Parts: sequence; C-alpha cells; structure tokens
Amino acid sequence: MPFTWTHGQMTKLRTIQKSHFNGLSPSRQVNAIAKWIEANNTGGIKTFPITRDVDIATYVEEIGKFMGTYTDHPVFQAGLKPLAGNGSLYKEVNGTYGKVPAGVVYQVCTKYKIQRNVIDQACRKYAKAQGDNGIKVLEGHKSYEAELKLMAMGGERVYAKTKVGGKYVFDNIAKHT
Repeated sequence: MPFTWTHGQMTKLRTIQKSHFNGLSPSRQVNAIAKWIEANNTGGIKTFPITRDVDIATYVEEIGKFMGTYTDHPVFQAGLKPLAGNGSLYKEVNGTYGKVPAGVVYQVCTKYKIQRNVIDQACRKYAKAQGDNGIKVLEGHKSYEAELKLMAMGGERVYAKTKVGGKYVFDNIAKHT
C-alpha cells in the first residue's frame, strides 16, 4: 500500500526549507530530517506519530522523497536502518521514574554516543550526589522539575518540565543549570 500523508502532515511538509537539507551528505540528510520530525513532534499532538505501521525511518524516507532527495543512495539507506521498526535502537525509554521520548533518545544516542540501555538504566534510579547516571529532582528550580544526568553528556542534561502518571517526562536537552 502506498504511503499517504494526512492533511496536518502536508501542512507541516509545506514549511520545509528544502535548501537546508539538499546540500548535506546522505547520512547528514537522514539525521537532519529525523531531527526535523522530532522538532515537529514536540508538545501534546504528534504530527508524525510513530506507530506499529509507520516508524521514524519510513517518515524520514518519505520526507526525503517529498523534498526530491535521492533516497535510494546506499548511505541514505544505511542511515535509515537504526531508525527502522518499533524495536528501534532509539525507541522511547519508559523507566521506573522517568520517560524519554524516542526523538530525545535518538538525539542523545547520536550526539553523545550513549547507548539506549544507559538511558533506560538512568530512568530507573535516582542519581547519587556526584558521578552517577540517574534522575535528580530539582527543588525550587524555576524552569524544570527534574534532570536526567548522563555523565557522557558533559555539561548538558535532559530536563523534565512535567510529571505524567508519576514519571518525569525528559524532553528537553539543555546546558546544565
């Protein structure tokens, strides 16, 4: 069955500035499109929802085709493999105390070279005072309720502004405050 876009997705696709993507190498195109998808999936309503039938790799490839990118390039196709399927390397982390959306997992894994299981383990415990991966509750912080400490991120953290169903939702990467 051929892929079809919803009306809302087509509206978003019309806002893409193709020139920002076309000058990139195929592997960078995959990463840039995936980040664009995640940027458009923030908030309550997901424009490009990841489902059992449509994974992020499908969206990346179809958006590439929409922009006129040569998506059959072997390097482009190789970049799609880690994004494919619901068993993806970058699927959402849902730990005991925190959740990390798939898009943020993807960013952390690719930018900081952290494996998904490290993020998963960190969401299952509270961090020690120093030198430990885990969740740190931020008492009285004006912007965030908690931070997800991943030592390999150096001076950056993944922050949560909200708590849903008793779990912090870590969806904002920012400098450590």
